[in-house]
Amino acid sequence: MRTLLVTALAFASTANAQEQGFDAHGFVPGPVEATVRDPITWVRPGVFFPGDAYVAVIGEYVRRPLVAVTTSESGGDLSERALIRDLAVANIVGGVAFHERLRLDVAVPVYAVSANDGGVMGPAPGDVRSTLTGVFFRPDETVGGGGAGLGASIWLDAPTGMPERYLGREGIGGGGRLSFTAESPVVTMNTFVGMQFDPSIDVANVTGSDTFLGGLGFAFALSDTVGLGVEAHGAFSLSQNTIKGSASPAEALMALKVIGDGGRPVYTIGVGRAITRGIGAPDLRAFVGIAVGRKKGLREADTDIVSSVLVADECPVEPETRNGYQDEDGCPDQLGTVRPMVTFEGQPRLGSVLTIVGLDEAYESPLRSEMTPLTVLPGTELSASAISDGCLTGEFGLTVAEGDNALTVDLQRVLDARVTVQVEDLDGNHIEGAEVAWLSDTPLCVPGDAQTVGSSGRVQTAVGAGEHNLVVDAEGYEMIYESFVFESGQDRDLAVVLTPIVVEEPEPQNALVVVERRRIVILEKVLFETAKAVIRPESFELLDQVSQIIVENPQVGRVEVGGHTDSRGSDRYNLELSQRRSDAVRAFLIRRGVTEDRLIAVGNGEERPIADNETEEGREANRRVEFNLIDVPEDDQPTDAEPTPDAPVQETP
Repeated sequence: MRTLLVTALAFASTANAQEQGFDAHGFVPGPVEATVRDPITWVRPGVFFPGDAYVAVIGEYVRRPLVAVTTSESGGDLSERALIRDLAVANIVGGVAFHERLRLDVAVPVYAVSANDGGVMGPAPGDVRSTLTGVFFRPDETVGGGGAGLGASIWLDAPTGMPERYLGREGIGGGGRLSFTAESPVVTMNTFVGMQFDPSIDVANVTGSDTFLGGLGFAFALSDTVGLGVEAHGAFSLSQNTIKGSASPAEALMALKVIGDGGRPVYTIGVGRAITRGIGAPDLRAFVGIAVGRKKGLREADTDIVSSVLVADECPVEPETRNGYQDEDGCPDQLGTVRPMVTFEGQPRLGSVLTIVGLDEAYESPLRSEMTPLTVLPGTELSASAISDGCLTGEFGLTVAEGDNALTVDLQRVLDARVTVQVEDLDGNHIEGAEVAWLSDTPLCVPGDAQTVGSSGRVQTAVGAGEHNLVVDAEGYEMIYESFVFESGQDRDLAVVLTPIVVEEPEPQNALVVVERRRIVILEKVLFETAKAVIRPESFELLDQVSQIIVENPQVGRVEVGGHTDSRGSDRYNLELSQRRSDAVRAFLIRRGVTEDRLIAVGNGEERPIADNETEEGREANRRVEFNLIDVPEDDQPTDAEPTPDAPVQETP
């Protein structure tokens, strides 16, 4: 049986010195932490917390980890010679958890004594192994254990050892493993499968490099502070050696772990021996170690069994909900669901920018028709603010409770920019009776009605922050149409000087408007500033003629001012833009003397194209304003009035 417990390495009788080497130590300690569930030689996907860290020193004695087996020149009996007879090692290991699912462990062996038939050799460093472990899922964070864990580890072996002593690799090595754990209150099962990748080896009959790895172990919790672990691990080489079975070393180990008061220090003592031949599987391995560090303690389990009620369990007959919120009280609970909303006058205000402070990450988002609810720990203090159109603002504070929480910010109009408009003529005289009005792409941010200048020559009003257009009109004077930008809380004085209209011999005016049976046809387009509802001055003469036709022909009845856009932009945006432009044209005509009850503004958006939106010419034609006569009877109904001869009339064919 003894020959099965040594490492077999067959050399030719002349092979006294080698050009290559390998690592015959065969032992890398796993994490030494304040838990009795960990295996001895690999990283378990168990419970750890960010900031958990440790450092340990494990003293080790190894008997005959590397043996040469030779044959006589006549090919007779085999003889054995220990290349490494006695090996003393100081394993320095340490680790830190960066996250509850990610940790790093480092193992550094220092070979204090290496004895063989040639005598005792001095201290030598070994290969340094760095292992990074990620956890896919892990057991519950309870003292009694429970559940399963699955993780993956990758490691790198730096060639810092001494290959000429068979205590180090010739080059960089490494590998990876997939590990699994399953816990019960007393027994923990640990297992893994993986591969080790090493530089190629060609020493005597030892060839190859890469090996399959596997291991199985059980840890028994004798108490909260004492544990016994047994395990077996082995390797299967992709290349077979001359001595049958020597390429698959396997070893069994047993270790006792004792945890000191407060979780530190941690003492470990154990033994192991080979169960199959191979490099690194010794006759005997004995080790003892001590570790110190910090580790967050596990919480007591919520058993909810009346006969064994825990003092910390406030709900002994109901299970704890594991969600990160009050998991220590043993009671069912639920996180808070926060549903954000922004309203104005009781209606959702889509597009409003909502900002929430108090979450783990910054939150700023425009309001959409479907908003994803937020999951927040109960008791969290949130403060929300929202803004729309520059002058609609609101705030809301909320302490999150379990279950559904409505976070609704109600917007209010904030017209806090104070404006004084002084209207004078060129001589500095007040112009009493002048009309002052405001137009804007954000109509809620300006007054809705025009103001009449009194004897003081000025009017005062309030507007919201943003860009707005001032319109000042007085009989006998040129109209002023100018844009201004205002800031919240600003006080501003505007001096408007109107220029008298010079009456000259009228020149023949080209007719830009034709009345048909069901519509007023304009021979030019109504022009607006790009993406705005601001009428450009070039269209004032056209709209003056439209207003004149409507005023002088009361028999045509009511007029629908219809706005249209091309297909670029969203349906909602185009509909709103066309409505604002229709409103702006209606307001202009009213200032030119058309009574309000005769004008209806309708925004049609992109719904009624008259040309192909795929071409620039077609899109230009579709951007238009139409004037439709909505009170004209059908063709088969008699009319009570005909258009007056003063208005140019063209019958529809």
